[in-house]
Formats: sequence, structure tokens, C-alpha cells
Amino acid sequence: FFNKRLKKILILIFLFESFVSGGFPLFWIISGSGYTHVDFGIPTLHGFFHGILLYFVTSSFLGFMKGISRKENLKNMAFFLFYAAIVFNRGIVVLFLLQALFIFLVLQNKVKMKHFIVGGLFIVPIVIWLFGLLGDIRSGGNVFLISISPEWSGFFEIFPENLAWFYVYATGALNNVYFNIDNIEPVGYPMYTFAKLIPTALYDLLGIEKMYDSFTLADGRITVSTAFQGLISDFGVLGILAYVPILIYSHVQYRKAMFGDTYSILYYSMFI
Repeated sequence: FFNKRLKKILILIFLFESFVSGGFPLFWIISGSGYTHVDFGIPTLHGFFHGILLYFVTSSFLGFMKGISRKENLKNMAFFLFYAAIVFNRGIVVLFLLQALFIFLVLQNKVKMKHFIVGGLFIVPIVIWLFGLLGDIRSGGNVFLISISPEWSGFFEIFPENLAWFYVYATGALNNVYFNIDNIEPVGYPMYTFAKLIPTALYDLLGIEKMYDSFTLADGRITVSTAFQGLISDFGVLGILAYVPILIYSHVQYRKAMFGDTYSILYYSMFI
């Protein structure tokens, strides 16, 4: 019932953002307007939209797995994938798949070997292929192939070139940590830790430049850095330990989830 209302809100926000942006990424590609996915949406509102969208699709998946309104929840997940396809947002799909994976595993009393076989042979390769395909379409080609060293060129004569997209993004966060750790001078207080929680609209209202961290991207073609960027910028490598309370909380929710608590299953999938 709640997701039905939430779905209407999501559609209204999408239509409003599309109107303000003058379209959406799929339309821009077909029309050859020159706009890209980064031109879509309104700062702050778009972040809020993606937050409730992830809750919407993850809770729908949980309802589907529990046998609650399965047909309706399946439609909700199809709606989410349709949105991700027309705006070429792979990141939000990966987040959902990770949350869905943890929900699936928690709901299994025991993870069987067949789950690993099916996942390793079918699901993971399909996800990697789709991730690379969307990257090619969105960027007009595989922009990371030119970065592959000559000794690895033969690898992609056997395996799909789309694997390069997945590898670069999967290792990008750790690469950024290694790239910056020796040059960071921690400020000593939480200046950057909570910077991303401040809405863009507030930055604009106060006329303050958005500074989320003191990191330099190891590869400017990857627009994401690492979840540790704020903590490391403030407290150095030891700042990573600040995530320990979140890990403990996740474990508590996991224990409750194993006893069938619906809210804990949902919280665990989001926090992990």
C-alpha cells in the first residue's frame, strides 16, 4: 500500500525533472542533442529521488521474496529497471542488486552450492556484460580500452571488452585510496565527513563551494571516489575505523533478520 503511493511520487518527480532538464538521457542520445546523463535532474531533489527509489525497489524485492503481492512487486522492479535504462544509470542498479543479494541470502536458511554455481556462471557474467554495454552506449564506446597495457591486450581477445568497465569501477575506490593516502594532510576534525549530507541547494544558497574531500581522482573518467574519502580527509587512514559502529549495527540487524524480522532484513541490506 505504501509503495503504491511512493510510486506515484516517484513518477511525478521524474516527470518534473525531465521537464526542467528538457528531456532525459535516452531521448538526448536518440535526438543527438549533445546532453549526457550528468545534465539530468535537479541537485538535491535528484539525490532525494534516488534515495526513495532505492527504498522503493528494495522493499518491493523483499515483498516479492516473501510472497506478498508478487505480481505488483514484480511490476515495481520492472518500473525501476525501466527508469535505470532510460537514464543510463548503472550505479543505482548495482546498489539494488547488492541489496537484493543480501536479502536473498538472509532469507535462505542455508546458502547452497548451487547458488554459487548459478551466480558465478550466469548472473554475474550477465551483470558485468550489461554494465559494460550501458557504459559503451552512454560514453559512445569503451573509454578504458586505451588504458590497458600491451601485455593484457591478448586477454580481451578471449574475454569480452565489457569486462574492462567492471574491473575499473570495481577497483576504482581502492585505487583512489592508494593514489591519495601519501599526500593527504588530515584536518583533524569532521570537516569533510558530513559534507555530503548537506544538500546542494544549501551550498548554493550560502554561496559556498562544494568541497566533499581533499582527494584527487586517480582517473578523472571515473566520477566516484571512495566511501572513505571524507573520513580519510579528516582523520587520515585511521578514520576508516569510524565505520566500525555501522558494521556493528549491521551485524545486530543481521542477527534480528535471521529470526525473520522484516524491518531488520531491509535495514541490513541497506547498511551492509
